[in-house]
Amino acid sequence: MTFDDGYRDNVEQAWPVLKAAHAPWSLFVTTDFADGRGRLWWLELEEAITRLDRVVLRGHGALRDLPSRTVVEKRASFEAIYSTCRRARGAIAGRDGGSRGASGR
Repeated sequence: MTFDDGYRDNVEQAWPVLKAAHAPWSLFVTTDFADGRGRLWWLELEEAITRLDRVVLRGHGALRDLPSRTVVEKRASFEAIYSTCRRARGAIAGRDGGSRGASGR
């Protein structure tokens, strides 16, 4: 089993369970996060939407134009993009046999 995010809970929660089961595992830590320079994509998205009055996305032959002038519109734009990305990540994990779940971090 591999963990590719390097979150603390991999050691705090997963390791005791895996150790008790004598299960081999590997933990990969993103060095930018270990060095304090890493940026989480959903925080970058939130920051971008905060600055923008409109978000336009192209993908899968469609154009999405999301107004982002008010706080309510910004929240709706963020949720639309965030949920689309999470669904896409889940679909990719399903195709390659992975079981990557949303961590919410």
